[in-house]
Amino acid sequence: MVLEETDRLLACDHCRVRLYLTTEQHFSYLLPPAEGVSGEIFFAPYWRFKGMVFSCQGNEVSNKVADTSYLASELKCLPISLGVRPQALKLRFVSAQTPGSFLKTAVPLQQVIATVQNCVHPTDLPNVPPARCFHAFLGETVSAIYAPYFLQGSILHDAVLQRPVCTLAENGLKSLKVWSPPPEDRLRFIATLCPHCGWDLKGDKDSLVLMCGNCESAWQASASTLERVPFGTFPGGGADTIYLPFWRIKAPLEGIPLRSYADLIRMANLPKAIQRGWEEIVFHFWSPAFKIRPRAFLQTARAMTLAQPREIQEGLLPKGNVYPVTFAVREALEAIKVILAHIAVAKQHLIPLLPQLRIGPPEILLCYFAFTARPNELIQERLRLSIDRSTVQLGRKL
Repeated sequence: MVLEETDRLLACDHCRVRLYLTTEQHFSYLLPPAEGVSGEIFFAPYWRFKGMVFSCQGNEVSNKVADTSYLASELKCLPISLGVRPQALKLRFVSAQTPGSFLKTAVPLQQVIATVQNCVHPTDLPNVPPARCFHAFLGETVSAIYAPYFLQGSILHDAVLQRPVCTLAENGLKSLKVWSPPPEDRLRFIATLCPHCGWDLKGDKDSLVLMCGNCESAWQASASTLERVPFGTFPGGGADTIYLPFWRIKAPLEGIPLRSYADLIRMANLPKAIQRGWEEIVFHFWSPAFKIRPRAFLQTARAMTLAQPREIQEGLLPKGNVYPVTFAVREALEAIKVILAHIAVAKQHLIPLLPQLRIGPPEILLCYFAFTARPNELIQERLRLSIDRSTVQLGRKL
């Protein structure tokens, strides 16, 4: 089975039922060995992290894209990273029927996560104490990838390039004997039938939310079932329209006065005179529900949050070309602190509060906005918002 790492939908060849892939923890993949490799294949484990990194310090919110892998085997003679192989080669799911010997995972996931966080910690200002810095790793895809090797004598070879990697000492040869069957198959297959009416759910292969056109409902997968997602649509649309999804989040912030539109005017220092009634207009955070480059993510989240669109028709399913939801709601909740830092004027006072900032129970709505497609950009005319088309297209590879 050959799928992209972000693919979640596939069709059963036997019954033609579309199935949604989910797992309790993380997905496990392998790099296929080259054709013609003979002998026993040993698969060594690596942890892979892919996503957006945001670092907040002083008056700056910096960003970058991270795609890195870390060796999780006790065989330290192996390459510490897989390099560009996860991007360049087709990954295959690991199943209980996968042939080969799987080396023991000696480095726990949490340890590697801590290493990634330390590596992305802001260092541009060495005199800034850690308490005055904040960083977030958003939209990440965490997975286990197994790289193939084979043994000739005491020399371990790369089974992809068929080249020698290292000569194993006695301890290394003993490590190869401590192998296990393929990792326990944690894949779950959920039939994409609407739990409410039984109709076929629609969505792209990498979509996190599926739509039912019969009863006009939206659903997202949990570990073993489908859960309803409240949604709405911003009025508008026409020819050459594509509907982009956004998460609207209402969440109380402990110790920070940001509950109304008037509070937003003060925090962002917008050139507006606060009018009567603005203190009663509820404030919402807005986050793209699709992956885009981190700089565009900040710009779009800021523009939507400052605009505070309020004419959402809840329960209205968009008609036409709908872009898939690829940025999970849990990621949008983690993005709140980054969005807050980006819209605030007094960043030097706010950023030190972010690591300990507690966010209350959220109220979430998935909202679709009609964007007019132009050759190089997508435009939401009523909100005067423009998004580069190329950054949206590249976002599907993040």
